[in-house]
Amino acid sequence: FFQAGQFQQAALALTTTQIDLDLVSVGATTTNGLDAVISWHPLNTLSTELGYSYTRIDYDLPVGTTPSIGFDSTNRQLFAKANYTPLKNHNIFATLRVENSDAYNTDSYTTLDLTWNYQINPKWSTALSGKNLFAGSHIEYGNTRETYTIPNYIDECITFTIKATF
Repeated sequence: FFQAGQFQQAALALTTTQIDLDLVSVGATTTNGLDAVISWHPLNTLSTELGYSYTRIDYDLPVGTTPSIGFDSTNRQLFAKANYTPLKNHNIFATLRVENSDAYNTDSYTTLDLTWNYQINPKWSTALSGKNLFAGSHIEYGNTRETYTIPNYIDECITFTIKATF
């Protein structure tokens, strides 16, 4: 109306149009899950952990309502850790993670983190680390609807560190 020069019709439409918006909290959420961790220390120089986590989230909304946040999802995570001291002053730490989830709006991925530490003497140490070795660049958390966060990319990286303690 307005662009056609029909100002009275435009004003009438703006003053007589009614928009009803009802915000209600009528949803229900059911969450079921399981977490299990097994630790094993077979040698003085070796300790390990194996863990599994499963979570199922079901949202239940009455017919005719629109969800504002959340959606039905399943999250499965598996991890394995090993801490090994092969020689005096040397330590190797490894973590393997497998993520299979539709809860975070991400693709499934498998990643490996490895770190070798060497204590040269009481003041000096070095470390060589490789992070995210299998997955390359991936989004670790992309569900912005529930937490309003910015999706973060985790990139593969290899670092060498020299540390001095004074």
